[in-house]
Amino acid sequence: MLIQVLDELTLHAPSGFMKFMRRWPSGPVSLVHLQVLMLLDGEGPQAMHLLAEALDVSQASATGIIDRMEQRGLVTRVRDAGDRRVIRVALTDPGRQLLATIAAERRERLALVLAELSDDELEGFLRGSQALRRARERLLDRLPAAAHAFADGTGPAAARRGSVPTKRGAATATNTGRPKATRR
Repeated sequence: MLIQVLDELTLHAPSGFMKFMRRWPSGPVSLVHLQVLMLLDGEGPQAMHLLAEALDVSQASATGIIDRMEQRGLVTRVRDAGDRRVIRVALTDPGRQLLATIAAERRERLALVLAELSDDELEGFLRGSQALRRARERLLDRLPAAAHAFADGTGPAAARRGSVPTKRGAATATNTGRPKATRR
């Protein structure tokens, strides 16, 4: 039964999503751009080195990504109030609007699919979805902090940094098993 449920949950059609992203009015939106937008929406303005880490790219690559996004008006660079040497990347209103539009279209498409279900099927789906959310929350409560980086969506870069935010907001040291780089 578990395998059948996993098969059902992992069946998807990414081609439809990619078609939507390619037809955005201001030009195609890449998955990397979407990842940056979602990170900034969830975490607020970020320093370039933190974005590079979260994207698992070099700082030079992150700069190029942000340059393209800034040209399209999705993000802006702002000086850090506490340290004028630090440049933070922040969402613009058009960037927020893009995320809202994607969420609205996703919700509309999901509503079309759910409308095909009977009341009994909808009730069962709701119960199953709620059970899945509760199971995820229980699992997150039991996982060590390093695993939270993968399970809660903060990704491998946070785990490699050596500290991963916990549910309470504190940083917890992790041992990733990777040798630390040394300067010569």
